[in-house]
Order: sequence, then structure tokens, then C-alpha cells
Amino acid sequence: MANNLWKSRLADYFKDLAKYLRYIFNDHLVLVMVFVVGALGFYYSQWLKTLDASFPVNWVMIVVLVLVLSLTQVNTLLKSADAVYLTVMETRMASYFKKSIIFSFFFQLPLVIVAFIVLLPMYQQVKPFAGSYILMLLVYFILLKAWNVLMWWHVYKQPVRTVGILMQWLGNIVAVSIVFLIPQWWSLLIGVVLTIAILWMTMKMSKPYYIKWETLIVKEEARLNRFYRFANMFTDVPHLKNTTKKRAWLNWCYSGIALVQKNTYSYLWRRAFIRTDEFSGLFVRLTLIGLVIIYFMSNATMAILLVLLFSYLTGFQMLPMIRLYENHPMRELYPVPMKLYRSSFVTLLRGIMAVQAIIFAVIITIVFPLNTAAWMIAILVAFYLFFTFVYVPSKIKKLVLGF
Repeated sequence: MANNLWKSRLADYFKDLAKYLRYIFNDHLVLVMVFVVGALGFYYSQWLKTLDASFPVNWVMIVVLVLVLSLTQVNTLLKSADAVYLTVMETRMASYFKKSIIFSFFFQLPLVIVAFIVLLPMYQQVKPFAGSYILMLLVYFILLKAWNVLMWWHVYKQPVRTVGILMQWLGNIVAVSIVFLIPQWWSLLIGVVLTIAILWMTMKMSKPYYIKWETLIVKEEARLNRFYRFANMFTDVPHLKNTTKKRAWLNWCYSGIALVQKNTYSYLWRRAFIRTDEFSGLFVRLTLIGLVIIYFMSNATMAILLVLLFSYLTGFQMLPMIRLYENHPMRELYPVPMKLYRSSFVTLLRGIMAVQAIIFAVIITIVFPLNTAAWMIAILVAFYLFFTFVYVPSKIKKLVLGF
């Protein structure tokens, strides 16, 4: 029964995945990805030539690989109804969860391998490894990923997970640090023995407890929602669940709006942006990534192209927000002209992108010479005006029918 259920869930998952990936990886996105990967690859290769022995390559490797290894979750493919119908069959579900652990390992392993391959030229430039040690390191990190998956499973069986999570992080930090700070074959052996000991203790701590169905279901729904949120940028996703937080400390952002009829949707949109994780979080993440790129990229042309790309991604990925209240029954009760629904959203989007453009302009002025910063900011302003006053209004008309 458990094996058949897993096969059915896995087939449905890949079917759902394929349906949305078809829309995501269209010609438009593939072209952008080729440009971004090519630009970053070129800049990375040029940057490697500037490295010398003073570069803290050990700590860069440690930080990145610890983060990549720790980004682990068992993809159980559980659904909300399972908390009712499957809990009584927990003793017969061992093979189901075993398959989910194995699937999670292979599904998440490529990220570790790609990170290692990308970082390796940087390490070789500063502290060259022998070829045999590189191969042992790759096998070592593959085993560490398997260890992280098993740790996650046994940690989330426990009612109190603070100690287990702390042990997992400390295990990753020590196991990764030792092989770079002491690049000897026996350091790999120490890392393996240490992680096995931590896993054994964690398994012993989790043995008395049953599976936490509610926790696993919440984690699985959150994981799927992250994918659906991304797919929603390209097509409608009926499975998407928006999450909101009160964020009372940001009430000042909309407390100054005059409480008059014409500002009904202005208040609604600003409040929705601040409280909805999908959109406010997206804005913060893309802005921070853009700032990091500007700060570390010395080539002004490449920097402004990537800044424009992140500005475009911010605006483009905010557009689905206009459908947030499209079918909300309360909207029909507002004694406000429906054209304000669209115009107020466009005004909000212009404000969001203006704030981001100002932040980018400030860091450009700090990083680049004044004459270089001037033409970069001029290009950024021109893009902002075209995108928010030409592209967005035309796109909104296609997204919202009947307004």
C-alpha cells in the first residue's frame, strides 16, 4: 500500500512540475538565463585572475558550502488530509518515508555538486589541490548531503528541535571547516566519524517519538508554495496560498494615507504589499542581490545591465499581485469606480520601483566615479520611466479584464 501511494504521489508531483516548468522555461526566460549565466561566468573568470594568497578562500568555501548543505528538507509529498487518514497506518508507512528520504537526497544533490564545481576554480587559484584530494572531497560532500537529509528527518521527529538543529549546523560547520583548514586525507576521516556520531545521537534522541504529521505537512506545503509562487510569475497557479504577517512596525507606511473614498485601493494595495510575504520578501531579496552585485562588480557596463535585469525582475514579478483581490467578494461592495483598482496598483508599483531605483542610485554613486555614476543613473531612470509608464499599463490591461 505504502509503495503504491508513493508511486502515485511521485507521478502526480512530476506531472504538476512538468506542467508549470513548460511555462517557466519559455524562450524569454531561457534567453535571460543565457545572458545572466554568460555574463556571470565571464566576470567570474576575470575575477579569478585577480586573486592571490591573501584572499580568504577557506572561509568563502566554508560559508557557502555550509549554507548549501544545510538547505535540506525531506520532500514527503504529504497532503493536509493525510493527517486524518494516514496517521492510523503510521506503522505501515515506513517504506513510504524511506523512499521520500532517498528521493530528497537525489533531488537536492545537484545543488551541492554545482556549488562545489563553481567554487573549485577559486580554491585552485589560491591553494591548488591534488587531483585525488578533489575527488575525495566531492565524495565527502555527497556523503555530507546524505547525512543532512537523515539528520533533518530525525530532528523533525522530535517535539523540541532546537538541540537537533543546533547539532546539525555545528556538524556541518566542523565537517566542512576541517577539510579546508587541514587539507589532509585524515581530516576527511575525522569529519566522517564526527558526523556519524552526531547522527547516532540524534537517532537515539528521536527513537521514542512518533512521526510529527502536522509538522511534515506544513513543511511540505511551504516548500510547494515556494515553487508555486515562482511559477505564478509566468502563469496562473490555483494551488498558490498567500501568507500574511501583521508587521505592525510598518504601519507608518500607510497610516499617512488620507481616509477618503478615492484612496480606498491605494490603502488596500499598500497594506497588501507590506503584509504579504510573497511580494514584500521578493522586493527585499532582489534589492539586496542587486546591491551586492553593484558593490562587488567593477565593470560599470556589466553592473548596470545586471541592475536593469533585477529592476525588470522586480517589476515583472510584482505584476501578478494585481490578481490578489480580483475575485474577492468584498471588492464588489466598495462604492468606488473600478478603474481605481487598476490605477492604484500601477501607482503602488511605480512607488516600489522608484524606491528600489533610488537605493540602486545611491550605491552606484558610492561605488563608481561621479562621471560613470551619472550615465549609469541616467540609464536606470530611463528604464524606470519606460517600464512603469509604458510597459506596466499595457501589461495590466491584459492581466485584468473588465476594468
